[in-house]
Amino acid sequence: MMVFIFLIWPFEQNEKDISSYSEKYVKEMVKEIPENKRVVVANFVNLKGEETWLGVYLGKKFSGILSSYKKIKVVDRELGKKVFAKESKYSIKQKNALDILKKFQTDYILIGRYLLKQDCMEIIELKLMSSDGSEVFSSKSFTIPLDKEEIKEFREIEKMPLETTSDTTLSFLTIKGEGKGIKEAYILNKYNEKLKVPCILYPGDYIKIGIEFYETGGYLYIFGWDTENHIVTLLHPSIYNPDPLVKERIVKLPSQDTAGFVADTPPGYNWIKIIYTHKKLKSLSSVKERGVISQKTLNMIDKEIQEFDASSYSTRLLEIWIRAYKEEIGGAK
Repeated sequence: MMVFIFLIWPFEQNEKDISSYSEKYVKEMVKEIPENKRVVVANFVNLKGEETWLGVYLGKKFSGILSSYKKIKVVDRELGKKVFAKESKYSIKQKNALDILKKFQTDYILIGRYLLKQDCMEIIELKLMSSDGSEVFSSKSFTIPLDKEEIKEFREIEKMPLETTSDTTLSFLTIKGEGKGIKEAYILNKYNEKLKVPCILYPGDYIKIGIEFYETGGYLYIFGWDTENHIVTLLHPSIYNPDPLVKERIVKLPSQDTAGFVADTPPGYNWIKIIYTHKKLKSLSSVKERGVISQKTLNMIDKEIQEFDASSYSTRLLEIWIRAYKEEIGGAK
């Protein structure tokens, strides 16, 4: 799905990588794990022990970091929804760490705590526990430098509730203008080939979004909708393409060769909502790239668009299916 915390995360080749700041500690930890053992990563918690979307994001990132070490087998944490009861499908909580080990049929669990500061994120602790409940490894704290925009973005993500459902979201996804601005919208792979929609992606697949217009001079907005976690995120405008004004009749986003979107877990359906309007959306003035849109902001966006004349905007909805990693729990395919 997209976690932004949504299916698709923007990326760029020189993007800061958490792995570069945690490499020393991860290497030391992996040395303590026998070859071919199974490891699962729990959601990180903040200093108060609370689960947040930022903690989910960190859990996902460290799961990916560990996956680069071939001597161990990192269990797909998103398959928790197939292992646990429905009500706890995506909450891989630290407080039931030993239960996770049993239900995931795995040998070790990595848990972590973080603290978001003024200019950095401190990883207070990385702790590895074995199936018998013993502590195998515990790291010293270390920091990940962040700029002001990243701090602001992470704080917004941290404040989002883990479960959000809303009739406004459904209203927003189903709005259809009568304007003729958008001629065609499609998804491109890394070779700039059009993919059939609904398209099937696997975690790690890179895509771009292509749009053809009948006219220029309007404003383009693209949103991502994660159906598993009920979260909407803004894909365009972004830090890569901050201006929503449409100046050309064929647009590929992000426009830079080195930038794109990467499919992310958990698996399931995701939607890309594309809106072309003759008026600039005032309610989006404070929303930043990759930001999870709050329910309040979404209500404002939906209300603003509903007040537009139907002939002044047009929309498209693209469906994406994110499949799980090919190797699943118990060898299932």
